[in-house]
Parts: sequence; structure tokens; C-alpha cells
Amino acid sequence: MNSRQLEEEFKREEDAINKKVHLGELSADEGDFLVKQAKEKSKRRLARLKRPSRTIFFVIALASTFCFLYSFFQLYIELDRLSVSHVELYFLVISVFVFLVLGHLELRRLERMFSRFFSKAYLQQILYAPEIDFEWDQRDMVQVRVNVKNQINLYAGLLDEEVCELSSNILSCISSVFDDGDGLIEDVGLGYYVINYRGTHNVQLALHKLEELNNKLRMHDGDWYSKSVRVGASVVSGKLWCGTLGSEFQVYRTMGHKVKTGEALAEATGWEEIYLDEYSLNTIDKMAITSAKEPVFLRATNELIRVYQFITWRGGKSGI
Repeated sequence: MNSRQLEEEFKREEDAINKKVHLGELSADEGDFLVKQAKEKSKRRLARLKRPSRTIFFVIALASTFCFLYSFFQLYIELDRLSVSHVELYFLVISVFVFLVLGHLELRRLERMFSRFFSKAYLQQILYAPEIDFEWDQRDMVQVRVNVKNQINLYAGLLDEEVCELSSNILSCISSVFDDGDGLIEDVGLGYYVINYRGTHNVQLALHKLEELNNKLRMHDGDWYSKSVRVGASVVSGKLWCGTLGSEFQVYRTMGHKVKTGEALAEATGWEEIYLDEYSLNTIDKMAITSAKEPVFLRATNELIRVYQFITWRGGKSGI
């Protein structure tokens, strides 16, 4: 398959996806992701066609040898025409053959040196290894996003090493609460943390973890945790676009409408507030007391998202 055929195949796949979007079988968001995935796959396959092999070494070696012998032959004819003594000509011929023999003996070393750039064994592993694509698909998940509020005051007047130590302590608390085998920490940034749970039934567990995190951070007030700083969190659940690799379920990245919703809700939260989307609320509606908040405008889709604040559990019990 050549590059033109690869481009035509991508075009056909793109047209098929756009047709499904037009017929309503896929949403525009899902269609965009599938097109991006097909485009990246096409780029990888096109790059695979352009990779060189060890043949380059033999072509260069053969061309160099041919040029050398041709130059030597022309030099021999010219010296013979000038009536150079046969002793000198024989000495030149013997010297050239000795050089060729030594070059043949050093061919292995030259090949090893050249293989640093064009290794046949390495390129064969690349060219003939099965493709393992980083694919996107939809999974039932709960995503928790924790944002550090009032971060400017948190870092004001601190040295760089003190900021690093403080961020490390916050991350340590979050890891000790969420990284227990049920949750998977997907992303850690400057002032935000993303944790995923498999299955939409884990909304209740995620809320308990957030309560535990707030209690644990309060214990360090006056120690390393500033009283003027708190965290806000959002919990969204449902079908999330997840990047998976291999046969086992492994989440590396999440994208799409749900992720943007979680980001918008986390930004809108205040100190120690937990915001839920409508889908998450339906999961725990009978067990928790919540309060409707002002809708949040989602810039990615130009729509208003219904927001609900988690307050406490009914009867003071979680139901676990």
C-alpha cells in the first residue's frame, strides 16, 4: 500500500464517519474524536512507509566501491599512457588490493558503526511488529476533579522550594485518599488533580473520598496547609471518552464533553464545595441532600449545564 492509497483510505473513513454524524448515529463530538483518531493512525502508517532499512548501507557501500574502482582504472590507464614504469604500476595495483582487503576485513566494524543510525534488526522490529494503537472509546466512568482555590495567596511570599514542598504535601494527601486501588489518578497539574473511577456506580464512593480529603487537609491547618486556602471539587459521571492501550483496561487520558463539564464545575466551586452534574445526582438522589446552583455556561458546546451542590448525606449516614 502506497501513500496515495493510505490517503484515499483515510478519506473514505472520514466520509463514513461524517455520514454517521449527519444521520444522527454519532454526535458531533464523537465524530470529531473518531476523525482525529483515524488521522493519527493514517499519519503513523504513512511514516512507516518512509522508514529506511539496512539496504541503504549496502547501496552506499556498493556505489563507493564502484566509484573507487572506476577512478583507479582511469588512473591506471593514464599512468600507462605516460609510460610509467611497470614496477610502479605493479606497486600501485598491489597497494590498492591490500587496501580493498583491509577494507573488507573492517566491513563489519563499518557496518556496526552505520547500524547506529540504520539498524536492520531494529527496523525489522518496527516494520513487522504488530501495531498497537492508542485508541479512544467510551467507558462508564466517574471523574473527580479537585481544584486548589485561592492559589495566588497560597504561593504568595513563598520561596520556590517551599512552593514545591507545599504542592508535594497536597499531592501526598490526595494520593493517600484516592490512590487505593479503586481510583486512578489520571492527571496532576498546577492547582488541579484528576481522578477516575470505573463504572458510574462509584459516585457515592467518590463523594466519600472528597469528604475524607477535606477532613485530612483541615487537620494540617497551621502546619503546612494555609487557612486561607481550600479545595473545590466536581464529580461527573456517565460515558467518558478514554484513551486505552492494549487488551486490559488502562486509562491514560480522557477527553470530550464530560471532561469539559467537570472542568467548568470545578472552576465554579467555592471553598470545600462539591458540584455534581445531573447524571451524578440521579445516582445518589435518594441518599444525599443537594442544592441546585446557578447553571454553568459550557464554552465548548455553548450550552448551560445544570449544577447541583452536594451538602450532606440523609440521616447523617452514607448508606455504605
